[in-house]
Amino acid sequence: MVASTFGAGDPPDNGEGFWQALQDNALNTISTLKRNWRPCKKNGLLTRLDTAFSRDQAEKIYVQDRMLEHGAELWAWLQEGAHFYICGDASRMAKEVESMLKRIIQQHGGMWSAEAEAYVKEMAKSKRYARDVY
Repeated sequence: MVASTFGAGDPPDNGEGFWQALQDNALNTISTLKRNWRPCKKNGLLTRLDTAFSRDQAEKIYVQDRMLEHGAELWAWLQEGAHFYICGDASRMAKEVESMLKRIIQQHGGMWSAEAEAYVKEMAKSKRYARDVY
């Protein structure tokens, strides 16, 4: 499972690999992050954690930037049947993450834009893609 979220939440306890791509405004949320996620890493619930803190440096870094950096690996997870969840701001963050997901599928899957769009629609139909946006 791959989750792209704004803010530190809790990982699922479903026994499968879990990759969290977390975005927050500032690194000062790291204490919450460590408290929530360190035990999950130790007991194997969390496979990977990528963070993007958009206000701690001159150049803003967003979760979709982290996705692009690791696009080949993200595509491999999707090919192995990973579920992809987006949780966050509907007006910008979720749209940009979905756009990046399609770009990664297109680039690493060797697809045209329409094929990547259809791939995401099929993921949603098979309940491998979901959005919890506000």
